[in-house]
Amino acid sequence: MFFDYVKNKKVSVHYESGFAFDIVYPEKDVLQWIPTSDKSLAPSGREHYEVEEVSDKIFYVNWVEETGVVVSQILNFHSNKVLAFMTWNDEKGRGGRASIFHKGTFEIR
Repeated sequence: MFFDYVKNKKVSVHYESGFAFDIVYPEKDVLQWIPTSDKSLAPSGREHYEVEEVSDKIFYVNWVEETGVVVSQILNFHSNKVLAFMTWNDEKGRGGRASIFHKGTFEIR
């Protein structure tokens, strides 16, 4: 169901934190992301993702990037709102990890 909403489309995500990305889904279970702001933890990537519909047109999308960044997103296709949690290796962080919580919006083009 999720793939039907995003197949061959660009999902432009803008977080209040200043992070922003264009994400495309060229095939089921694969996404490609490119940062569109100066804030990013890596230049771009192609990742396998897992998704679960948690309610009508609300999806929980997760992936692990090659760099070790873990992203968990909730995309609400009713309101075009997005919530995300990112975590990555950081020796100074709790449990050897750093993290950030994002709130924002997305557009489908």
